[in-house]
Amino acid sequence: MEGTLKKLAATAVVSTAAVALLAGCGGQTSSSNAAGGTGNGASNNAVQTSSSSNPPLTILAEESSSWTDNFNPYAVANLQTPNGTIYEPLFYFSTTSSKVYNLLGTAMQWSNDNKTLTVTVRDGVKWNDGQPFSAKDVVFTYNLLKQYPSLDTQAVWKALSDVKQVGSNQVEFDFKSVQVPFSQIVVGAVPIVPEHIWSKIQGDPSKWTDPNPVGTGPYMLDKFNAQTYTLKANPNYWGGTPAVPELIYPAISSAQAANLQLTSGKLDWADEFLQNIDKLYVSKDPTNRHYFFPPVADLNLVPNLKNPLLANTAVRQAMSLAIDRQQIDNVGEFGYEKPSNPSGLVLPNEQDWLKPGLSTTFTVDIAKANALLDQAGFKKGADGIRVSPSGQKLSFNLIAPNGWTDWNEDETLIAQDLKQIGIQINVQEPQQTDWSNALLNHQFDLALESGLFAGNTPYQGFRNTLYPGMQQNYEQYDNSVVAKALDQFASTTDPSTQKQAMYTVEAQFEKDLPVIPLVYAAEWSQYSTKDYTGWPDASNPYVDPSPATAFADAIVLMNLKPAH
Repeated sequence: MEGTLKKLAATAVVSTAAVALLAGCGGQTSSSNAAGGTGNGASNNAVQTSSSSNPPLTILAEESSSWTDNFNPYAVANLQTPNGTIYEPLFYFSTTSSKVYNLLGTAMQWSNDNKTLTVTVRDGVKWNDGQPFSAKDVVFTYNLLKQYPSLDTQAVWKALSDVKQVGSNQVEFDFKSVQVPFSQIVVGAVPIVPEHIWSKIQGDPSKWTDPNPVGTGPYMLDKFNAQTYTLKANPNYWGGTPAVPELIYPAISSAQAANLQLTSGKLDWADEFLQNIDKLYVSKDPTNRHYFFPPVADLNLVPNLKNPLLANTAVRQAMSLAIDRQQIDNVGEFGYEKPSNPSGLVLPNEQDWLKPGLSTTFTVDIAKANALLDQAGFKKGADGIRVSPSGQKLSFNLIAPNGWTDWNEDETLIAQDLKQIGIQINVQEPQQTDWSNALLNHQFDLALESGLFAGNTPYQGFRNTLYPGMQQNYEQYDNSVVAKALDQFASTTDPSTQKQAMYTVEAQFEKDLPVIPLVYAAEWSQYSTKDYTGWPDASNPYVDPSPATAFADAIVLMNLKPAH
């Protein structure tokens, strides 16, 4: 299974239209127009057609041999998916369209030279335990992240100086400096939690399991056991009662088992990588079985830059020259994911941001790769493996989750390619949780992982991957030129200044190769229209289509209508 969507923490995403909405100095914005006037993406159906007699949806968002009774929206690597269905942020910014969704917020207004953002909080919302939601809960949530940095996985308090309530239904976010693009993460990636529950937690709330989650989302926990948990529709949801009355999440231990369940029709919505999908899945019911795989990011070969061998730029450049990306697409990814480019941009989505003169294609050049390593003093031993001047072998472990069949095949292809230049790759396939923990704790040599969704502007994708201190900066890259350019991008609303800043990042990225782009990572989504219609597809990519995408999953569910 592809790892694009296996996010280690809830993330928001950035689109060009979202930047435009947020960039206007002093102007008020509301996402209701962009979202079709519904706020929650319900396609102008503020009240859904709902009945307990409507069939449930069986969903696979994450693979696990068993579930743990943990619905904490801030739990890192939590395989349950409470963000969206149970817990909501203020807004959501789609990566696959220009839409901005009002969730617990209804409007945004910049002031103070774009250093203060005032959000109007939705009235009439209740927590699913019946208690009223208010701006106080929003302020409490953000200050909780400040008090417990382990909750602040998006580092919002590196940008914020203060969050306070203004009047009865507004919250004011004061930024240390102009952070227009990052403000989308601030208001779009933080799940809001109830003060009347979370203020009573003893100790670090990131370690709390939250077994009875109280949220504002369209669903609430119904039943839980280690093999299956179910969510039921929240009858008091502010956006209207969902058309789908019940969501069933079975524990499925592997990609192979998941593929079998998908092809046999036991899953209604999934995010599986499936070989020969037209033959194995669609052909069994062409009328109702569909898939949508939009490219959203890069699949990267991530080096641990604290390893002195991998910190050597010549080693990374040689690796890149030796890897046959077209073969990875054709063999490992079955033609679903085209080769990436050296700038780190997702093309053609981000073509307008490409620095003139930068290469847009990688080439395979074994001779040049060998020459680079020769010049850097790495000599081949009798076993064909190169050795550094200090006697260290160029031998590295490469990790990708067991059962993610495309990535596991990619590992093998990469090992074969790098063997040609005297680099030994030991392919390892840990369980997904172990792989996630290895990335988070920087306990790896090389890893396959896809960047977080970059949307239609490259800022957030680059920031997530390259900015010092970001959780997804697994490689531990720290370059002052890149950090300064990203800060410059974030400090202005002027498009030409932003482009020049991005050109600097791209040029440095191409030079340093802090991560090595391989192919464009797709967002997987298979779905059935047998019982429900309204799914995002190529003709209407209104929001990210995967059931594993935090917050977007609920927007999809609120768009669904009974097929009959």
